[in-house]
Amino acid sequence: VNKISFTGGTDTGRAIMRECANDMKRVMLELGGKSPAIVCEDANLNDAVLSSVYTIFYGAGQSCDARSRIYVHEKLYDAFLEKFVAATKALVVGDPLDKATHIGSLAHASRLPVMQKFIEAAKQGGGKILCGGVQLKGGIYDKGCYFAPTVIADLPEDNLCVQEEIFGPIVVIGKFANDDEALTKANGVKYGLCATLYTESMPRAQKFIRGLHSGIVTLNTP
Repeated sequence: VNKISFTGGTDTGRAIMRECANDMKRVMLELGGKSPAIVCEDANLNDAVLSSVYTIFYGAGQSCDARSRIYVHEKLYDAFLEKFVAATKALVVGDPLDKATHIGSLAHASRLPVMQKFIEAAKQGGGKILCGGVQLKGGIYDKGCYFAPTVIADLPEDNLCVQEEIFGPIVVIGKFANDDEALTKANGVKYGLCATLYTESMPRAQKFIRGLHSGIVTLNTP
């Protein structure tokens, strides 16, 4: 084998890299993420809400580039949170073959206790679980591994839910007062896969593109 290409978890990627180092095998890794979305005070609120709902919950959150941390300017925070929670509650969780479904099952039953571990960490950290936070049971839900789309607010930045990749339908939403604080929080994890910025200001966008520790930055779109 001339080259190893792997997409998956960071710990597995480290193990692969160690093995490839033995004979200098070429290796390409695309690993985990804890990607932020940043909603500035001049953002289009409705667009930012709907886009952010998509970027965390598509694939039931099982995407390395899911924007699982959302930071909202304090002037928009309450309105954003209200609209985001309402949009999340309106999502249909169910059979992925049903055209009415928005969110399907997790990939494996082993993921369910992992989701609960993060929920417990959020509760212990004083976070507010605004919706979801539970495994779904009964009917079609008993034929898969379904977890309710979950929104958590008011967590400290050192909480497990903020720092570690969850790889499920759980999002953490926080606030910021200015651009520098937003950058500090966005860069405050060990990951650097992608980020999304919502703003109408191109100078601000350029500042964030230069300042974000991220391989990909998208502007006003996932």
